[in-house]
Amino acid sequence: LGLPASRKLFEQIRDAIEGELLQLERSFDPDVTEAHYFAVIDLKSASLIAAATEAGAILGGVTRAERRRLAEYGRELGLAFQIRDDALDYEASAEVLGKERYTDLREGKVTLPLLLALKRCNADEREGIERVLKSAAHGEHPEPQTPSDADLAPVLEVVARTRGVVDAVRRAEEHVARARAAIAPFPDGVAKQAMLAAA
Repeated sequence: LGLPASRKLFEQIRDAIEGELLQLERSFDPDVTEAHYFAVIDLKSASLIAAATEAGAILGGVTRAERRRLAEYGRELGLAFQIRDDALDYEASAEVLGKERYTDLREGKVTLPLLLALKRCNADEREGIERVLKSAAHGEHPEPQTPSDADLAPVLEVVARTRGVVDAVRRAEEHVARARAAIAPFPDGVAKQAMLAAA
């Protein structure tokens, strides 16, 4: 790979670990902010795709400005990917996901759909969400138990009513548009078309 590209990938590994620790630190916390959420997904997902696109730019010998554009493309695409993945946890079937639905919520991950709901809900609804997160974190039984769909139902209703998933998907689409804009100045060709298709 060469030293600059290898360095970029090692930095990404460090970022991913830092992002995971940052997320774990605030699991089950209803006071997580959007700034915290975006810091986590920037470190965990966006930095991975940005590192890959930037490493490709380094290996391709492009200019520094082009390298920055490709890294920005990767970052925006990574943000879009993670937001969309977080929204899928609320809307897709287990068959589509390849895992149990609402896994993020069961694990106490306060992702964008829930964050938006927490910002928009009334005080009683917020208390209900906090209760579900607290019971999932500590368990209401001697043996820790994963919350059932019935336990999560009040949270899911608030997320749906406040358009948490719909607006998270819209935000993901905004990041896709930014990714596409980052590579707009490049001449048309097979590589650019593949990157546009990936977005």
